[in-house]
Amino acid sequence: FSQSDYLLLEGRCLTTINCDESYCAPSLAASSLRPIGGECDAFAVTNSTYSFPFLTWKSLLYYERAKLGCSGGLNRQRTATLASWACVHQPQCRFFAEDDLACFRYDHVRGEFLFWGWNSRLKLTEPLRQIEASFCDADGLPGILNARETGRREVPGSDPVEYFPRGVDLQGVVYIFYSVDPVSSQLIPFRSGGVSGLGEDGCDPLKLKSKTRYWLEMNAGEKYYIYKGWFQTEQGPAPMQVAASVYPVMTSCDSLGITLQWCKGEGPDLD
Repeated sequence: FSQSDYLLLEGRCLTTINCDESYCAPSLAASSLRPIGGECDAFAVTNSTYSFPFLTWKSLLYYERAKLGCSGGLNRQRTATLASWACVHQPQCRFFAEDDLACFRYDHVRGEFLFWGWNSRLKLTEPLRQIEASFCDADGLPGILNARETGRREVPGSDPVEYFPRGVDLQGVVYIFYSVDPVSSQLIPFRSGGVSGLGEDGCDPLKLKSKTRYWLEMNAGEKYYIYKGWFQTEQGPAPMQVAASVYPVMTSCDSLGITLQWCKGEGPDLD
């Protein structure tokens, strides 16, 4: 592809197709599909199945359903080829702000999302307002408890010994948080992994959307039944604890086990 070929194509673009001048003589730097390396060295987005180093419509739909992305029209900033924008959150990209979003303009002629900048500077949409949640309490003890076992510990200023629910080994806990698709009401995987990946003791926080209702599923190992239930995040910014009871597997069918759980904002009356 020679320079004369490029100039010939540029001339035809300007005279016969009536494209915008900036499109006919594009700057490769301005048409980047991803953030520059210094701002995000490993930019990638997912469509829940595959990951790409650039944004696609299917990936954008996944981020919008997970409440980690949004889109809109350019209005007065639109050009002959650029008419809409989209922003998505990639956890590894926080050069300017912790909850920043990478923003793109869609070129409907090229069929590509071109990187525009960061939401912390463009101010296209409200910040994500994420909240930290940990599988441990303030004392570093497991928040996932064995529903049938208790232990003992000394509590300063009270009785010499207090009985309390015994926590499970967090290193064996695997979790999935599902968000609710506002259109189809279907559950969409939002965040998943093993608690063993949250620091040496499993107490490092993970990021969730504030004031959001998640469906949580946890597997604490073969000794326990799989936990399933709703988890409601608060406004923040104070961190939250992921607290739940898992029931151990019964070796014989001679008893019935029931666990109850309700939000602290609800009344204690169970009628």
